[in-house]
Amino acid sequence: ALLRAIGATGRQVLWMVIVEAFFVGLIASIAGVAFGFAMALGIRGLMNAVGFGIPPGSLVLLPRTIIVAMAVGLTLTVLSSLLPARKASRVPPVAALREDAARTPRRSLRNRSITGTIITGIGVLLLSVGLFAGVGNPIIYVGVGAAVAFVGVSVLAPLAAKPLANVIGWPLPKLFGISGILAKENTKRKPRRTASTASALMVGVALVAFFSVFGSSTKASVSETVLELFPADITFQSTIQSDPELPSPMSPALVEELGTYEELGVVSAMQFGRVVIDGNIELIGAFDPTTIEQVLALDASDDAVENVTQADSMIVMNGFLQEQGWEVGQTVTMQFATTGEVAMTIVGTYEADNLPNLFVSTATYKTNFRYLGDGVVFANTVDGVDVGEAQDVIAPTIDRFGNVKAQTKSQIIADAEKQIDQALALFTGLLLFAVIIAVLGITNTLTLSVFERTREIGLLRAIGMSRRQVRRMIRWEAVIIATFGALLGVGIGIVLGWAVVQALADEGFGAFSIPVGQVILALFLAAFAGVLAAIWPARKASKMNVLDAISTE
Repeated sequence: ALLRAIGATGRQVLWMVIVEAFFVGLIASIAGVAFGFAMALGIRGLMNAVGFGIPPGSLVLLPRTIIVAMAVGLTLTVLSSLLPARKASRVPPVAALREDAARTPRRSLRNRSITGTIITGIGVLLLSVGLFAGVGNPIIYVGVGAAVAFVGVSVLAPLAAKPLANVIGWPLPKLFGISGILAKENTKRKPRRTASTASALMVGVALVAFFSVFGSSTKASVSETVLELFPADITFQSTIQSDPELPSPMSPALVEELGTYEELGVVSAMQFGRVVIDGNIELIGAFDPTTIEQVLALDASDDAVENVTQADSMIVMNGFLQEQGWEVGQTVTMQFATTGEVAMTIVGTYEADNLPNLFVSTATYKTNFRYLGDGVVFANTVDGVDVGEAQDVIAPTIDRFGNVKAQTKSQIIADAEKQIDQALALFTGLLLFAVIIAVLGITNTLTLSVFERTREIGLLRAIGMSRRQVRRMIRWEAVIIATFGALLGVGIGIVLGWAVVQALADEGFGAFSIPVGQVILALFLAAFAGVLAAIWPARKASKMNVLDAISTE
């Protein structure tokens, strides 16, 4: 406003802000490239620490990487400056004479409320379509809907700032007196600033909460699937995974040797392969019809397993049967790698998912495939024999075959959970950088707030507030802001996790689980992040010279 009063045009103010943003983006992008290279070193160490082996060697920084990073940094910084630049260019010169010129008008908040509600409504509508309308690829609708709803909640966040600040800061006046009162009131005084400061932390915490919920639900789904689908006491698989979709075959001699142990009862093997149906490649499995139902919960239709012993017959997963428009009794032509086209008759269905869509008998498999070995072998112990004892007895055989692992149901679940935890640790480590950026954002905002309130803080010190009380006031402001962002982030992350799990129900995600301990830990860590963010601005505020602060215009 002062610049406008001495003759600067709105266009000049507009370009002043944009050029300032350009140079800020330039300096930050140069620093970002250097920090990114250092971060890559840290990520390599993190991946090695969580079990992802990275080959040794020097990191490569290509010129195009620097160019892209600089372009992204400059473009985003300049684009983000357009709205405040436009707003600054419209400030009238007379605003320099009014102390309340920067106050947010009620109309602005009302417009924000309407806009945020519309955006959130569109996001919820897309989520509902993906979850309940039975559309194909529901995850696309859920993903887009979640992103839109996320933006809507961010727009509405200032409307929640006051009530949530009241709730979060409720005990502060009783615990810390005037420092607590002022901390709570300061966060309520400018809800837009509180919400915008907390938004970065909200995004980081939301992603952490989402991955925690998704990971916990994945582990629960795996546990549920293993316990329901595999009644077998011990499962044998190859330690070599050459095909991401099919287990590598093990020597046929393994089943023969396992059958010689008195500690084991039923020993049943499964084989796997690929066939072509109407130009599409499909996975197919094979089993021994006389033993399969004792080791695998197929949930097959009446006489389906018995009927598959017939030549050129198969059973089909019920959902896949309906998807293809087939019927029991129908003949389907499929192409095998060894025998070519064969007309296969559908003799039954099964309900179990997380398995190939098609099954034949082992005899039919050996007729149409080049038999290399068994993909999976199941075994049950005889009554009175402990599973652990049986594992110890058959250990010499497993060691002799070399590339075979024998696992109980609990060991399979633990192995899967370990892999999920490794992936989660990697994602969480990467998201920590977003949280660090959010904490720096809180520090910046509080520092600016302290600068703007220099006179106010000076008056508080003049009427008796101690340095310690000033530091405490700033510190609790940061805690309220951080907790506000964390609460919104946790809520959004949990809802998003639930929506994605529901959308992936047909892919085997049958259980939804909230890791309560991790969620509570995230909230406490967010509050602690607020304390860390307040260190510098609180120190700056407490060290102000009282007379200089009071005389500040």
